[in-house]
Amino acid sequence: MRGLLEVIAEAIEETVAEAILLVPNAWLISLLTEALNNSGLDQIPALSFWQSYGVIGLIYLLAFPWRAGGSSK
Repeated sequence: MRGLLEVIAEAIEETVAEAILLVPNAWLISLLTEALNNSGLDQIPALSFWQSYGVIGLIYLLAFPWRAGGSSK
């Protein structure tokens, strides 16, 4: 039982660490797309924070198998 609790605690810790790394990047993308849209580039939509978070999360999820597959020797 103790081993299961350690695995759960590590998973929670990893999730919090990833969220801390994703949030500033999501704000940056949100602010960047808003600035580009306001500067006259109407083709670039101004993304909300949650849309930016979703884009970064999708990139992370797509890159994870590639990163994990490249490390096995």
